[in-house]
Formats: sequence, structure tokens, C-alpha cells
Amino acid sequence: MQTKDYHFILGVERDVGIDGIKNAYRVLAHRYHPDVSADPDGEDKFKQVGEAYKTLKVPATRTAYDRLISPGRQTMQWLPVGYYVSVLWWTNFWIEWERSWSRSGRDLRAH
Repeated sequence: MQTKDYHFILGVERDVGIDGIKNAYRVLAHRYHPDVSADPDGEDKFKQVGEAYKTLKVPATRTAYDRLISPGRQTMQWLPVGYYVSVLWWTNFWIEWERSWSRSGRDLRAH
């Protein structure tokens, strides 16, 4: 599936804020509006600019779009350190429990 680069369409960087997106949209929408533009592809460009703005103006859709465009650039979501310590503790607990349980089970079966 080919996705459009909305940042490129609006002519903004990926880390620009909502104000920069809004300003770029206003300039390009005025430039390519069918009533104003003499460009034969102006109407198509106007629709693309509107689509890009509609996607990038809402933070939730912008985040989803950014994940779709560049999945490798996602930041890793780490859990708190206490979670990893807890997992290690429980893992060690179960390993030791398994060792002691299986040893006591063997001893009972031997008699």
C-alpha cells in the first residue's frame, strides 16, 4: 500500500507543531483553491492539502499516521524499573520452586 507523505505535501518538517501545520495549510489552500488558482492541477493539490491537514491537525490521527509511515522510528515504551525487578524475582522464585518441588517429588517416589 502506497501512503502519501502529508508532511511533504504541506511542506513542513515532521516535528513541526500544530501552528506550523495550520499556517502551511492556510497558505497552500489559498494558493491552490479552485477559485483562485490558474494551475490545471490546482483542484487535486487543494484536495491533497485538505486531506493532509485533516490527518495532521488531530494529535491522535497524526500519531497513528506517523506510526504507519515510519514504524522504525517509534520510540520504545519502557516499563518502570520495578516491573523488571519484579519479573526477575518471580522468575527466580519459580525456578527455585521447580527445583525443590521436582527434587522432593523424586525423593517421595523413590521410597
